[in-house]
Amino acid sequence: MSEEQRVEARSGRLRDLYELGDITRDEYIRRRDQFVREASAIRAAGEPTFVRQRTSMRSLVDDWDEMSADQRKRVLGTMFEEVIVDGDGISELVPREGWRPYLKAALGEPRVLSERKTGLEPATLTLAR
Repeated sequence: MSEEQRVEARSGRLRDLYELGDITRDEYIRRRDQFVREASAIRAAGEPTFVRQRTSMRSLVDDWDEMSADQRKRVLGTMFEEVIVDGDGISELVPREGWRPYLKAALGEPRVLSERKTGLEPATLTLAR
């Protein structure tokens, strides 16, 4: 039985005690909330860091289509020191120091973006020649 299943079983026994009248409502709520916190901590600890990072990165832009241009600039400004755009689109992204691990986890595939000393840039075949 996993730790999460153990917490769920204890929560079920607590619910039974309350329904039988063996504990007060206040005691039930206090202990139930404690079990909820324990179960949440177990789930968070079991989830790999990169999954949480990718999820938080994607949640930042859930409402991208509804954002104004100023709101989009603020979101990008919190994540990147510099965004270089040319005729073909974004040519270089320079992430802020605190965002680098999150961006690596969210963007994932190194063949799509590669890191260099000045930041992230699109990988090109011409560099391999």
